[in-house]
Amino acid sequence: MSHQKLGIGLGATADDTDSEEELPAGWEVRASLDGQVYYLNHQAKSSHWEHPITGKRSFIKPDLPPGWEMTATDNGNLLFFDRVRGLQSHTDPRLAFSKAEHSRTTWRQQFDSHSTALQVLANHDLTGRVAMVTGASSGIGFETARAIAMRGAKVILACRCPQLGTAAANKIRTELPSASVEVWQVELASLRSVLSFCRRYMASGYPLHALILNAGVCGPAHTITEDGIELQFQVNHLSQLYLMRLLLPTLLASAPARVVLVSSESHRSTSITRETFDEAHLNQTNPRLYRGAAGLPQYGDSKLCNVLTARFVDKHFASRGIRAFSVHPGNMVFTGIQRQWWLSRLVFVLARPFTKTVEQGAATSVLAAFDPTIEQYGGGYFNNCTPCETSDLGRDPQLADRLWRISDSLLRHCESKWLAEAPAGADAGVSPLDECAVDL
Repeated sequence: MSHQKLGIGLGATADDTDSEEELPAGWEVRASLDGQVYYLNHQAKSSHWEHPITGKRSFIKPDLPPGWEMTATDNGNLLFFDRVRGLQSHTDPRLAFSKAEHSRTTWRQQFDSHSTALQVLANHDLTGRVAMVTGASSGIGFETARAIAMRGAKVILACRCPQLGTAAANKIRTELPSASVEVWQVELASLRSVLSFCRRYMASGYPLHALILNAGVCGPAHTITEDGIELQFQVNHLSQLYLMRLLLPTLLASAPARVVLVSSESHRSTSITRETFDEAHLNQTNPRLYRGAAGLPQYGDSKLCNVLTARFVDKHFASRGIRAFSVHPGNMVFTGIQRQWWLSRLVFVLARPFTKTVEQGAATSVLAAFDPTIEQYGGGYFNNCTPCETSDLGRDPQLADRLWRISDSLLRHCESKWLAEAPAGADAGVSPLDECAVDL
């Protein structure tokens, strides 16, 4: 922020105001014409929105007090006139009535792209908490689960392959014999598998304080799952949304709770627009629509769905104790996700010396799951352990609402087929989504 940009004249030093939050030597407080308070450091020749000691932002009413007038001098500074008392001053009288912003907790970035998940959680005691991580048998999912378990939480490793999951759990126990980790099998290419997984979890009686939806596929050949859904869209979005919706009652009962959706910067590179944001383009069952190199634009579509889902969930459930975030783990982190396509494997290998480690890739996920200072950014998108703006589509609340409706329709269509196929006399007359329904 520059002085010239704000176009404001002299303000007040610590001695000129009645504020209890005194400024350090060499600092000055000023106000913009629209009522925003900012602080000048004359020694460093810098300006800041936050108070240099308290870290708080302040605001004032844009109107001058009764009887005061303001004029600009030839050099661009402002003069204030008190017509009642016949006084003039360089000090903005509005600053005497400034108020600190209490509606938002000040959050200062402590971690960055070099931080690891264990460093982010170093001061956290997660004893008594339960976390679930999908895709936890390897890569970023494993490091996410490992770091959380190291801080004392019970961790459910939700894995497609039980053997790989067991190996991952044993690796954590070797490092920390007291670690509480369990391996639960779930196949995200099958909605029935997700339903079975969730019913088992609900029957366990476990609470759920952090749900980290990390699993994903990238660049597979065009494949239709047993549910009639395009594989990439189902695994990266629809199945994980289904899992979250079925576990919403558990999350609400465990509140405060967090939902973290592992997205990607690829959400900015999509094949879809506002005009084409519909079921046919999201769920591209027609291989002729599956365009681009190995479906990479469609991968971006699925990652956009993660961003929009986080916004929707936080909007509707924050008041009931569930906060949701989407995160980008890092560019081209070497994990198992690139195994679907030979060219992506080659590119990831070549880029590996210049990208994050998986330990660093997991840092933003655990920050979003457990950092208490990021509440004000609920529904937002984090990259390198800091909040970032999403794409224009990712900020559209109407698209988030539309995605929820499209996804709900697809899920209920699949459930209706199961109900129709149920044996006569079976207790299968109620949709699982309705069984777990919560009011929006």
